[in-house]
Amino acid sequence: MSPDNVRKFILKYGSKVRTVNRDVPEHLYPHMFRHSIAMHLYSNGMPLLLLSEWLGHV
Repeated sequence: MSPDNVRKFILKYGSKVRTVNRDVPEHLYPHMFRHSIAMHLYSNGMPLLLLSEWLGHV
């Protein structure tokens, strides 16, 4: 799936979810999910060096 398709998918379903839950931000981006998962893993004990490798950082 291309990055453009992912973006369209997130925007489409994000607006549908927002009608049910107003806590969902108006502007959603694919990078928000990457950041949220990384923060969740880090706050639950994943070592920072392992997390950075998992994210593909050098």
